[in-house]
Amino acid sequence: MSTSKTPEGSTSPKKPKFAHVKTVTLYVGKDKVDFQVHEDTLFEASPLFRKAFTSEPEEDSEQVWDFADDDPGLFGHLIACIYSKSFNMDIFEDAKSAG
Repeated sequence: MSTSKTPEGSTSPKKPKFAHVKTVTLYVGKDKVDFQVHEDTLFEASPLFRKAFTSEPEEDSEQVWDFADDDPGLFGHLIACIYSKSFNMDIFEDAKSAG
């Protein structure tokens, strides 16, 4: 791990710089459970998300979308499928039988 000297002479871990990694916020369900998702990952997974978030005219506008009618548990599984690039139908069947 890289370290850098502080003014007092002690060492501290060098902080990673992730300013270039953009995220979007997705609020899901009536309780507005928030999901922070990497923009590139979401856009790669769905043209719908790309269109929704890139239609904003301002570059620095907050990237937020509200899914008030959706189930946060199922949505979490969807996001997991997007990141892992795999789909397990058992997850959705278990959620369906529990609900």
